[in-house]
Amino acid sequence: MNYALIIGIFIAGGTGAWARFTCDQFVKKLWKKHIPLGTFIINIIGSFLLGLLAGTIASKTITDTWIITIIGAGFLGGFTTFSSAMVEVVTHLQIKQHHAVYFLLLIQPLLALTCAALGFTITS
Repeated sequence: MNYALIIGIFIAGGTGAWARFTCDQFVKKLWKKHIPLGTFIINIIGSFLLGLLAGTIASKTITDTWIITIIGAGFLGGFTTFSSAMVEVVTHLQIKQHHAVYFLLLIQPLLALTCAALGFTITS
């Protein structure tokens, strides 16, 4: 077990979680509507960035497994948040805001997939 790598993942994951929190709070101050746009934006950006990383791996631009793991599993793992998106779906179902549920379940995955593919295409 490589403790330096584990510490790197830990620090990057914490940094990613801090970035997610900061971004979410910023969006919440600007966006007062029923659709939770903060988590949506975070997941779209994270999908694009992970696509960029995957493309650099596929093209062998980055081959250092430490960098790949620290950025991918660490920072981007801490930044993106599928579980928060699903909790927001359940919350909006309970308060019968179906437009937000459709947005989160249909638009978010399609746009995230598109952004991941775009990122991958740019760097591969």
